[in-house]
Amino acid sequence: MEKRQLIGGNRGKHMRVEVGLPRWRRGATWERSRPGTRGGLQLGNETTREEQYLALLRASCNAISPFNDEAIDESEIRNAVIIAAERGNVGFIVEALKAHFSLLWTSNEDRRSLFSVAVQNRQAQVYNLMHGLTMKSLFLTSTDRDRNSLLHMAALQAPPPQLTPIPGALLQMQRELQWFKEVESITPPVTKERLNSEGMTARKVFTTEHKDLVKEGEKWTKETASSCSVVAALVATITFAAAFTVPGGND
Repeated sequence: MEKRQLIGGNRGKHMRVEVGLPRWRRGATWERSRPGTRGGLQLGNETTREEQYLALLRASCNAISPFNDEAIDESEIRNAVIIAAERGNVGFIVEALKAHFSLLWTSNEDRRSLFSVAVQNRQAQVYNLMHGLTMKSLFLTSTDRDRNSLLHMAALQAPPPQLTPIPGALLQMQRELQWFKEVESITPPVTKERLNSEGMTARKVFTTEHKDLVKEGEKWTKETASSCSVVAALVATITFAAAFTVPGGND
């Protein structure tokens, strides 16, 4: 049976001390199974899933704080940071960097930084973290294994999960161009003209990557224009016929 003891506190207040329960059960209630329900540990209503996630995340990140760089490299935390950048989990990245700032220099197997991965996958929130860094220029000018810069990553066509929800090829192309222009606006002039291992500038990569999307946009425009022409002709025909129709019929 649970034992409780009340002890005096400051200013006449009392503090409840729960004795005889393991720590993980203190502050929680155990609900007995009822027909049609599952019994188990019920957390307080004030504990939301987000709070639980943040608590677990911070505890995990605190656990790696004492690690040296060698231990970090041997763990899976760097892979987790790259996956977080790919999926836009900015909260995970922030907490990980607070625990071990060297994770900022994490790169994948292609030697792409977490910001290059974020730009390639159109994760704006992760990309925005770079603006608060004093060493932002290092990420803008660095290149991967194939000498692709951050701007080259912006020139690649967005992955389907990011592009498909946007309706129509024209709007998709508009979004892609906006993203490229955003990254280009903060890229040093020398880096803009840098060639990758295939001898292509970022603009050339953008043109090559999006040529099919441009064709789809042109096709959609022609089909839409043709449909509009048919509708306009139909409206004109109806209007013309109505002008020569005698009110009251042919009687």
